[in-house]
Amino acid sequence: MPVLWQLLDDLQDAAALADGDGRIELATRRLEEMFGYQHAQLAGRAVECLIPADLQADHLRHRAAYAEAARSRPMGAGG
Repeated sequence: MPVLWQLLDDLQDAAALADGDGRIELATRRLEEMFGYQHAQLAGRAVECLIPADLQADHLRHRAAYAEAARSRPMGAGG
């Protein structure tokens, strides 16, 4: 595990890193614990697995719209 990722993994905050297709590349232990996953179980899964089932389709649409007009912004801001 790269040193930078080890530092992030030791934080008390939950964090995930996803690729452009919305697949989780890395998830901190805290995030895995919060959602009840074992270590490395989230890698390769869609970020929507962390969202309630009834909201997943909307999130897919939001993610697709963002990909068409990506810009830096806080998560959840600007719909």
